[in-house]
Amino acid sequence: MFKLGRIVVTTGAQFFVSMEEVAKALERHRQGDWGDVSDEQKALNAQEGEAIRSSYLIDGERIHIITDPGQTTVCIAEDL
Repeated sequence: MFKLGRIVVTTGAQFFVSMEEVAKALERHRQGDWGDVSDEQKALNAQEGEAIRSSYLIDGERIHIITDPGQTTVCIAEDL
C-alpha cells in the first residue's frame, strides 16, 4: 500500500465512469491490484521511485490511474 496524494479525476474519466467506480478502482490501485497492465509495467510498479500505473475496464471504458509522488491521476486514454 502507498499514499495516493492529491487525487485528480479528469473530465473525460468523470464523463464515462461514476465516482463510485472511480473510488473502487483507486482502492484496487492502492492495494497493488493494478488491473490490466503488462508484466513489465507490474515490475516497474514494484520499483521505488517509479510512477505506479494501473488500467481497468469499467462499464466498457478503459481508465488509467497513475500515481507520481504527491499526486494520483485518473483518466481515460484520450487524456494521456
